[in-house]
Amino acid sequence: PRINRIRRAAVIGCGALWLGLSLSAPAQVVKPLSFEELVAKSDQIYTATCVSRKAEFRNGHIVTTYKLQPVDVWKGDPKRDKSGEVEFEEQGGALEGAVPLATYVPGMADIGKSEEVLLFTQNPQPPAREIQGVEHKAALRADTPRITGFSQGRFSIIRNPVTGEKLVTRVRQGIMPDQPENVSLRQALARANAPDRATTAPQDRARARAARQDYQRKVARHLADVKEQNLLAHEARVAKDPKAKNEFVEFSNLEAVRDQVARLLRKQ
Repeated sequence: PRINRIRRAAVIGCGALWLGLSLSAPAQVVKPLSFEELVAKSDQIYTATCVSRKAEFRNGHIVTTYKLQPVDVWKGDPKRDKSGEVEFEEQGGALEGAVPLATYVPGMADIGKSEEVLLFTQNPQPPAREIQGVEHKAALRADTPRITGFSQGRFSIIRNPVTGEKLVTRVRQGIMPDQPENVSLRQALARANAPDRATTAPQDRARARAARQDYQRKVARHLADVKEQNLLAHEARVAKDPKAKNEFVEFSNLEAVRDQVARLLRKQ
């Protein structure tokens, strides 16, 4: 009967809610880091592509394990396995199953499969065995690196769909302008870079290709405008305070960020 179905759904929902609450991580205070501090505190800085991500239930918590393929190392030497990949873990993530269960921990890196990222990481650190006076089993392994300052050390690398220029940003969910509905930057880039759909009629393929190219130009103009606005605002801040020169500027060119990191490393 319909009432029984509703009762079963309510029980499942309450159970999932209870589990979700039981998986919440202890509150942690994270100090905001300047870009200069981020460079100084990190043992490794490198760009990488996410090969895989997998969540599991461990010691009362959901833990996500990422495998990354380093592309360009700017500082240190990331510890790699036999396949040349770097593995690290973080608390939080989503379990797949008949009743999906997920927890979000503030400061999660949340790296998507195949996503290209710039990471600032620290050497493995023994996890705390006591939190607020309560003995507990650590959720994370002690032999994997940690992202510096939680999500502060995680940047997305996005590609201009027209020019191919690589840009570095923390903004992954920015809203694209001039859209019939709210479309995130991540969704816009996925649409701009999606392959043409296979159609039988040549004229349909031509129209689809033209529409995609038009959309690519729109996304490219948006990225170029945001980049220029941020650079102008940064120049204005530097004019008032020369120390602002070391700030990270959203949507900066990847090569420019690498040069900036190299300058900061020479100062250390």
